[in-house]
Amino acid sequence: MCDAVTRPAFALDFLPMPRPPPHRTILLRSADGRDVLRVTALRRDTGYPSVEVRVEGTAKGFSGGNDAWLDGFELKAFAAALRSFERSRHGRVELRSMSPEELRLVLRSADAAGHLLVEFTIARNALVADGLEPVPLRVQGAFELDPGTLGEIAEGVAWLASGGGA
Repeated sequence: MCDAVTRPAFALDFLPMPRPPPHRTILLRSADGRDVLRVTALRRDTGYPSVEVRVEGTAKGFSGGNDAWLDGFELKAFAAALRSFERSRHGRVELRSMSPEELRLVLRSADAAGHLLVEFTIARNALVADGLEPVPLRVQGAFELDPGTLGEIAEGVAWLASGGGA
């Protein structure tokens, strides 16, 4: 004998849940490939336009990583600014996570010759001493961006900002 329990149907039960974005990675790298910043899409929030990303950076032998949430509106503004930056190769563009201390990404021109720099900060808090003591962990780095990759980066950010795959 089966005791089936029925529950009332809710309107939200019939709405399809957005698929998470595929684990596409946006790669910012130096010309020699030793210094990198990887931004990988993990999932989207179903209630607010935002995306969770995994960020991993390595610069001059230092490295770190963390997951961070990006505001969808800020991401779209960053994508548009990045397209403009791609054309001019002058100025700077900046993106911060919804918790600003977790991720800061800056692309900026270094000189009139068109050399471009990537600056990043990845941070999180960890609990030590059996969870009693919060300790801030932070990796900051900078490197010269391979200039031939800027278009691919702008395309990847635009894809992520447009809901890429969701």
